[in-house]
Amino acid sequence: RVFQAGKTANALAETTALQSPTPLGPICDQAIRRSAGNYLANLILFPGRVEFEAFFPVNTQAVYVTPIGVDAVLVVGSRTQRGFTPNDQRWFAVLAQKLDRALESSSGSTGRGA
Repeated sequence: RVFQAGKTANALAETTALQSPTPLGPICDQAIRRSAGNYLANLILFPGRVEFEAFFPVNTQAVYVTPIGVDAVLVVGSRTQRGFTPNDQRWFAVLAQKLDRALESSSGSTGRGA
């Protein structure tokens, strides 16, 4: 975990603040493999939502996942269904590209964490 902001699940806030990052699961893996974002507009309809339960509050309704380079992801949650517009999704993709460049230049190598 490089950065985390906003509200988080209570379990995360209490137990993982200082732990190293762990892989999130198949939805994040798919975003990295495809090099494309994945928008879960109504999270309750997706069985893969359990992938995010430890990281977001219980009332998280939508999640957008976009890759940062080849080994990290940016995961953004919303408290409303269909909470992200196409413009928001494009902005997340640009932010992920900027984060990738910043992490790459600061580490001096391609190995980074999420």
